[in-house]
Amino acid sequence: MQERTELSHKTASRTKNASRPRVGLALGGGGVRGFAHIGVLKALARAGIPVDLVAGTSMGGIVGAPFAAGHSVEEIEIELLRLVQLRSMVRLIDLRPNRRGLFQQENIHQYFAEQLGTDLRFSDLPTPLALIATDIQNGKEIVLTQGSVIDAICATMAVPGVIAPVEIDERKLVDGGILNNVPANVVRSMGADVVIAVDVAAARLITDPESGLSAEEVIRSPVLPRFALEMWRAQAIMMQEIVRLKLDIARPDILLNPPVPPEIGMFNGMGRAAELIAIGERTTEAALPAIQAALEGKKQ
Repeated sequence: MQERTELSHKTASRTKNASRPRVGLALGGGGVRGFAHIGVLKALARAGIPVDLVAGTSMGGIVGAPFAAGHSVEEIEIELLRLVQLRSMVRLIDLRPNRRGLFQQENIHQYFAEQLGTDLRFSDLPTPLALIATDIQNGKEIVLTQGSVIDAICATMAVPGVIAPVEIDERKLVDGGILNNVPANVVRSMGADVVIAVDVAAARLITDPESGLSAEEVIRSPVLPRFALEMWRAQAIMMQEIVRLKLDIARPDILLNPPVPPEIGMFNGMGRAAELIAIGERTTEAALPAIQAALEGKKQ
């Protein structure tokens, strides 16, 4: 897999693009809720709908990167279900007294290096990939498409206060969800003819009047102290408004909003991962007629 050259990869992409519309998948951030992305991939694979381009933010990047690297959806599912078991999570926690987050970057980096290969670079990937991060020093959105894939995964998932920032090319990078939680515009700019975007963020439930849910109902986590509720709600409103504006510009052909139970947040509900995967599958299966219609409409 890592021996493929960039030239041969681009040639394969051109061949696929010549025969049918190119499908781009934008996988959004959402922590534990992002297990629904695995279900999306499973349903697309069963329906014979190929994914030619992937853009991911945070948990969307954690799922999207191994898929772009050529791992089967089944392999990704097995490994991530294993990862969220307590014994696996414990070894990622940072126990140093002067820690900058709950999880240590060195441990996270080592974990993904073991799974994907220490030297894996974007140019090695069979499927083009973009991972979204935020430069915490200048407030810029950073789209990572070159260099180390492992570094990029660590950057896109670096939730401030939970995981320490990652330094790449003298930039201090954190979670891309701050500025682009559902990167449909990115995968569109990569050359996708049909864009399927997946929004699993809990923030959408707070800002969507049709959900009928309050912030208190959405955020039922013992991890989050009561005084942080309004701060989290304010950040959620800002992030989801950015998502709305970016989706208005990108106009994804298909927008999937898997109905993840509101009590499952970014960090709680790991024991319900299999349920989340099934929710992603059902949501995608219901959207298959619309996806097929979009593909037919883009054929030349």
